[in-house]
Amino acid sequence: MGPTGGNGGRGGNIWLRASGKLSSLTHLKDSYTAKDGKNGGTDHRYGRNGKDLEIEVPVGSLVKNSQGSVLIDLINSGDGFLIVSGGAGGYGNKEFANVDNPTPRTALPGEQGEIVNAEIELRSIADFGLVGLPNAGKSSLTMTITNTDLEVSDIPGTTLIPHLGHITYRDKDSCSIADLPGIEPNQPRAPRFLQHCARCVSLIYLIDGDDFHEQHVVEQFYIIRKHLADYDATINAEVRELELAKSKFYDRYDQDFETNDERYSSLADKPFIVCISKADQPGREYRAKMLNDELANFPDSSLYFPKAIETSAKDLTGWSALQFLLRKMKEDLTGNITGKRTTGFFIF
Repeated sequence: MGPTGGNGGRGGNIWLRASGKLSSLTHLKDSYTAKDGKNGGTDHRYGRNGKDLEIEVPVGSLVKNSQGSVLIDLINSGDGFLIVSGGAGGYGNKEFANVDNPTPRTALPGEQGEIVNAEIELRSIADFGLVGLPNAGKSSLTMTITNTDLEVSDIPGTTLIPHLGHITYRDKDSCSIADLPGIEPNQPRAPRFLQHCARCVSLIYLIDGDDFHEQHVVEQFYIIRKHLADYDATINAEVRELELAKSKFYDRYDQDFETNDERYSSLADKPFIVCISKADQPGREYRAKMLNDELANFPDSSLYFPKAIETSAKDLTGWSALQFLLRKMKEDLTGNITGKRTTGFFIF
C-alpha cells in the first residue's frame, strides 16, 4: 500500500469586526489566540482547519501596528479586517510519494501562525461631541436627552472615558452624542481625548451655569475655545512632521509626494452650539444674558445658533428645544439623519 497520511489543517485567522452596539474598548483582553488546526490522519484524512476568531470592536476603531502605522480604519458597522492569518497546515507523507519512493516516511510540519502587536484607538463617530469643564453637567445632560444610563457624581471628573448616547425621535430618526471627559482649566496642554471630536459632525459647548463655579460663564467659553485651538496646533505639528518625513523618504527614491491636507479636521472650526447647564439655579437670567451678549459679538461663523440654550437635568428646562435644535443642525450640516477604554495595545 502507498502512503495514506493526510495533510494538517491551517490555523485559525483572527478578524476584527466593527459593531455599532459597542461604545468602548473595555471588553477587550490584552492578547488573543485563535484555534490550532488539527493533525492529518491515516487513510488520506485531512486535519480540520482551526476555527477563526472574530473580535468585535466599536465603530470608529483605528488599528495601528507596533510602529504606529495605520492598518485599517473601521468606520462602518460590519466592516471587517483580517489582522492575523493562521499558519498553513503541514503536509502528510502522501504528498511526497513519487515513482522512486512510493512509500515515503517523510512529512512536513505546519507553519507557525503570525504574532501581531497592535494598538486599537477608539475615535468616536458621533453627530455631536459634548465638551466642557469638569462637573459642568455633561453626563447629566446626555442622560436626560438620550435616556442613557451613565454614572453621575458630584465629584469633578467622573467621566473618564467617552460615552455615546442616541436621541431617537418619534419618526425613528436619530442622532448621537459623545459625552467626553471634562477639560481641566489649568491643564497646560490640550487633552488627547479631544481626538474623539475630530469625527463628530459638530460640537456642543456646555457651560456650567452654577453661580458658585470658579470660572465665569464667558471665561468657560473661551477656555473651551483655547483647548480646541491648542489641540489643533498640536495635531497640525504632528501631521507636518509626518508629512516631512514621508517627503524625505520619497525624495530619496525620486518619487513625487503629495501631501494629504484632509487628514485632520480642525476642532476650533467645527460648527457648534452653546448650552448652559443648571438653569434651575438662581441668577440664571443674568448669567445667560452675559454669555449671549458675548455670543452676539462672536466673529466666527462656526457658531451655528447665536444664543445659548439654557438646560436643566433637574426640571428638564430646555430639553425639547435642544433636541429640536440638534436635529435641525444635523439636517443642515449633513442633509440627513442617521442613526471603558479608548486605546490599548493588544497581542494577537
